[in-house]
Order: sequence, then structure tokens, then C-alpha cells
Amino acid sequence: MSNKASRARSPRSANGVQTRAAAHDGSRRAAPHLNTLAHALLGAGFLSPLLIALPMPGHAQALPSGLQVMSGQASVSTQGAQMTVRNSPNAILNWRSFSVGAGQGVHFEQASAASKVLNRVTGGESSQIFGSLTSNGQV
Repeated sequence: MSNKASRARSPRSANGVQTRAAAHDGSRRAAPHLNTLAHALLGAGFLSPLLIALPMPGHAQALPSGLQVMSGQASVSTQGAQMTVRNSPNAILNWRSFSVGAGQGVHFEQASAASKVLNRVTGGESSQIFGSLTSNGQV
């Protein structure tokens, strides 16, 4: 190959110094380096604590707690991993937390299929429902 042809393809200027525009042309040449960096960090354990901190499915192991009846009437009974909430029609209930773990269940026992209950979660944790949530009315 002639010297002339290689100069035409080279990102270097006439004096042999690589130009800034050619070095940072926005092409995908940097992507392999980022991929290598991510693998190195993961292999060294730098990203492992971040992955452990992510919520994992099926890890909610608590039933709802911190019931406060705001309107109407309600009572709660728990047997093992099953909770039953009996409430009057149109009740409004506040819960400090409302999660249902895998293998657990919460059932709202209401006066009829037309009965409704409004549940509000007032605590700072997001709810995770991995078990069953049932009712004979509207929840």
C-alpha cells in the first residue's frame, strides 16, 4: 500500500499529530473500554453491594401493620401467615406498612360484594405484594 493511501485514511494531520476532532469523533470506539471497565468493577466486587441492596421478588415477609381506622369500623385477626380484616361498608383505613410476603395472605371480609374499603399506606416504605390479597367486596 502506498504512503499516500495510508495518509488519506489516517486521522493525523500533516505533521503526524492526531487531531482533537479525530480523537473525539463520537464514534463507538470508546464503548469497548466502558464495557471492560464495567466487567472489571463487577469482578472486583465494587458493584456487588449495589446489586444486593436492590429489592428482590418474594422477600416481603411481613403482613400489613399499624392499622388506624379513619372512618367506619374495622377489626383484624391473624392466624399464622393469614390476616383477615373485617370492615364496615365505606371504611377508610390507614396502614403504617402494607406488604404481603410469598405464602402469606390478606383477606378483606366485607358486608357484601357492593361494600368498599379505602386503604392508605402512610409509612415511608413501598408496598410489596407477593402473596394473596382477596376480598368479597371492593378494595
